[in-house]
Amino acid sequence: MDHPDSVSVADDVVLADTVWVGPNVTLGGATTVGRNATVEVGAIVENAVVFPDTVVGAGAVVRDAVIAVNGRVGPNATIVGEPATVVVGDTVHHDVALSGVISGNATIGAGATLTDGAGLRSSLECGRPSRSRASTRSARGRHQTERSSVR
Repeated sequence: MDHPDSVSVADDVVLADTVWVGPNVTLGGATTVGRNATVEVGAIVENAVVFPDTVVGAGAVVRDAVIAVNGRVGPNATIVGEPATVVVGDTVHHDVALSGVISGNATIGAGATLTDGAGLRSSLECGRPSRSRASTRSARGRHQTERSSVR
């Protein structure tokens, strides 16, 4: 039986120094968490890139997503979706597990739900439980991203 305040971290998870992970958190599936990031109590983060200085709120679920520097995912928010087409420079990648790209300094409010390749830019806040189909490109699930590295 698991300890009530246990943390589950898969073997393929990469954690930078000075990461704070709360009790009952699950980190799995090729996730990388950057320096000074916080993953609060009960959050689930799988197959995600969480950049430095980011906060994933209590009870949030983040799957197949990228959250840029200083991004905020509110308590009980959900970022999940289906495979997408991702364009990086001139290269097109099909069927990439990518539910969302959250720009630096963007905030996803408490209880919000983002699905199907949503993309949010800086300073956008969504606070009511809703389904967002916002995209950085007009085609559903298609995103143009720039290469970045996690420190």
